This record gives sequence, C-alpha cells and structure tokens, in this order.
Amino acid sequence: MSVRPPMIPTDVFVIEFSYFLAIFLLSLAIYLQTRKVQAFTLHRGIKYFQIAFLSFALIYLCRLFQLSLQGASASSTPNWQTMVSQASEFFVAFFTFYAISNLLSSFLWKKYRAVTDNRLSMISLLFAVVVFFLRLPIILLVVGLAAIVLLIVEIVSRHNSNQRIFSPIFVVYLLLLSFFLFDLVPSIQQLTPIPVEIAGYVGSISVFAYINFKIKRVFASGSEEEK
Repeated sequence: MSVRPPMIPTDVFVIEFSYFLAIFLLSLAIYLQTRKVQAFTLHRGIKYFQIAFLSFALIYLCRLFQLSLQGASASSTPNWQTMVSQASEFFVAFFTFYAISNLLSSFLWKKYRAVTDNRLSMISLLFAVVVFFLRLPIILLVVGLAAIVLLIVEIVSRHNSNQRIFSPIFVVYLLLLSFFLFDLVPSIQQLTPIPVEIAGYVGSISVFAYINFKIKRVFASGSEEEK
C-alpha cells in the first residue's frame, strides 16, 4: 500500500517514522492495559477491543519496517527487499481489515451473535487477498466507510432507545476510523497536501492518546458510565 518512491526525502522520512512509532507505541499501550482485565473477566467485548489495538500496533510496526527499507534503499532495490516489502504490504492489508472488524465487534457482538473469531479472521484474510493480489485498495476505503456508517447507525439506535447513558467513546471511534482511512488509503494520500497530512497525523495521535487516557481513567475509577 506504500505510495512513496524507494527513496524518500529525509524530512518526510523523519516525520513519518516519528508518526508510525508514536501510533505503534500508543496502540501497544492500549493492548497491554486491557490484557490483564480481559484475562480476568473473559469479557468478549474487551477481547475484541484488545485485538483491534494489537492489530493497529502490528500495522504500524509493518509500516515502520517498510519505511526503514525505503530509507535504506539505493537507486536499485534488491529483489529480497522488494519481496519483504510486498509481504509487509499484505500483512498491513490483513491487519487493517482485522482491526476494523474487531473494533466494530467490540460493541456489536451482543447484537450480532454470528460474530466469531474464525469468521472475523477469514473475512479479513479474504479482503486482504483481494486488495493485495488484485491491487484494489479502494475496497479498503469502501469497507472503512461502511464501518463508519454502521457506527453512526449504532449511535443513533442507542440514542433513540431506552439506554440513557451515551458514551462519547463512539465519537472517538468515528474519529479513529476516519483518521485511519485518511492515513492508509493511497488515493487519499496522493491528493493530500503535506501540511494537511501532518495535521491528520497530529489528529490521529491525539485520538489514540485520548483512548489511552480514557482507559486509564476507567480502570482507575471503575465507573460504569465511563465504560
């Protein structure tokens, strides 16, 4: 999914490396914070939430690896480097769909009983194969937009139901998915000026940092409303 040429300017390399590293560390922190709670409670929603952010961490670890290969490339890229980069692209595609599906499942699993770990894995693998081998990254955009629409429908549904507590975390999920698509879909990146791209990076880091803060607050207070 990389849209950069084999050699990239030093300033762009530093900006993207710093961004990828920040998202990787924040995602890993969210995963580690929720791991003990999920192991103790065996709550399916927490498990899907946890897997989603582990997937985010793996996505940006792969992107760090890809970026490092690009930064180290000479004018002619060795065959092994090309193969490793392509394998990394496939993993990015798979974990992208896996992250989105698990993020949605974290609050929809009670409503849709058909949600299972194996089905999420197989569907994500199928989408990744189609995107990678047919070179159709537009599918990522379509799936991401469908996830956003589904999330909005769930927000409206809960607001109109008898559930009096509305969690602002749904709004954070919307922002998270939006920044995620902005960052990963090549067609969007190609049309985005560098200053706007940097602003998107700052917004994305802010959302991940807020989720970290929210989780720490929930675990510290045990407030049901926060949960």
